[in-house]
Amino acid sequence: MCLTANGNLCRFHAVPITFVRPVRRLIGFARVELAVGASARVTFRVAGDLTSFTGRDGRRRVEPGEFVFAFGRSAGDLVAELSSTLTGEVRHVDHSRRLHPIVTIVPES
Repeated sequence: MCLTANGNLCRFHAVPITFVRPVRRLIGFARVELAVGASARVTFRVAGDLTSFTGRDGRRRVEPGEFVFAFGRSAGDLVAELSSTLTGEVRHVDHSRRLHPIVTIVPES
């Protein structure tokens, strides 16, 4: 996602990333400070562990399937979606699973 600050003020932006399966869930965010007129590209690298949920047996599990990731200026102002398919076998994860996406913020000219 690319952000550009417009107006007269320097702003902080919180860029959330959510996915829907079966309900929308926040899996991370980035706090980005931009001066007026500045832009930055925000990239999220999402591990399959972040799609885990508690199964009927009480264990955290990751299942293959299609996920729709949404990005925006806030949870109430999502401006972009990306569909992605997770492949592989159903697997169980424990307390050592990845809990946050890897976020990269690169200023643009």
